[in-house]
Amino acid sequence: MAEILKLKDMLKIANIPFKEKDLDGTIQLISTSEYSEWDVVCHYGSYGGECGLLELWFHDGEPTGWLTAKQAFNLIKKDKQNHV
Repeated sequence: MAEILKLKDMLKIANIPFKEKDLDGTIQLISTSEYSEWDVVCHYGSYGGECGLLELWFHDGEPTGWLTAKQAFNLIKKDKQNHV
């Protein structure tokens, strides 16, 4: 759960909009902005969840798992830059 909390803080500092949702007792971060749709999870069924790592899914592609907060943040930031 620590990685998703780190990512949440990184997104807030960078002013990247997202919503937070409870997902079976864990946190799901969701963005449905005009430029991109993605979500990030870390739970028992996600890629890397059993190790506390994140799964990021851009809704126009396949999920990417086993990410640290920094790796997920960099992918989200790159996606935002590509759509602005």
